[in-house]
Amino acid sequence: MPYLGKDLAELIKSLMRRFVKREVLQDITTAQLTKLDIGDKNILMPVHCVDIGLGAEEALKGTPFSNSSMLRCLWSAGMKISSPSSQCKRG
Repeated sequence: MPYLGKDLAELIKSLMRRFVKREVLQDITTAQLTKLDIGDKNILMPVHCVDIGLGAEEALKGTPFSNSSMLRCLWSAGMKISSPSSQCKRG
């Protein structure tokens, strides 16, 4: 299990890439990763760039809410959803 720590750090980074700005995670070390303040809104992606996954996006599309009602509801619950945008850097 000599690679467990490295594998866990990569797993955490891959999850964080869904909502943390790419430039923040690009050259971050494992030690820096443990000290990263997720509460700092300056390191988070804009709401329209957050990746919640295809399954969740499809599930939300089937809800009877209007888009604006759904966004307000999710935002008040502390959740953010994504939508395709040319401004978002993914990959």
